[in-house]
Amino acid sequence: SSGINAEWPLRPGYHSYSQLFLAPYGYTGDEIPPDYEHHKKVGNEVVEAIYRRHGKNYTNQRASELYSAGGLSADWAYLSLGVIDSYTFELRPNSPDPGFLLPAEQIIETGQENVDGLFALIDNLHHNQNKKKT
Repeated sequence: SSGINAEWPLRPGYHSYSQLFLAPYGYTGDEIPPDYEHHKKVGNEVVEAIYRRHGKNYTNQRASELYSAGGLSADWAYLSLGVIDSYTFELRPNSPDPGFLLPAEQIIETGQENVDGLFALIDNLHHNQNKKKT
């Protein structure tokens, strides 16, 4: 057993940095996920909630628009477990300077805005979760 409960209605992941909200797919830009319109709607709500807290702009996009990458946990949860609301939050900052070394004075604000984003995600969960894709 993997220890992962496929009954989870969502699967958010958190990384740094770039101020992005990433939806499936990451492994290819050639295919549009069946739930693309839902992902776009959720992402728009999430980035708006983040912006309302401290005025930071996050971009809503498919992960493959950043770059194609195989092995993303969001793709795995979406494709293997059928978790429609499977996303990655790329936290502050939005540039390589300071990159992975977020200044200490931004840590609390980053947490606050991303909790707001998570609440927006929860408010917009897909109602027909766990329809395992075959």
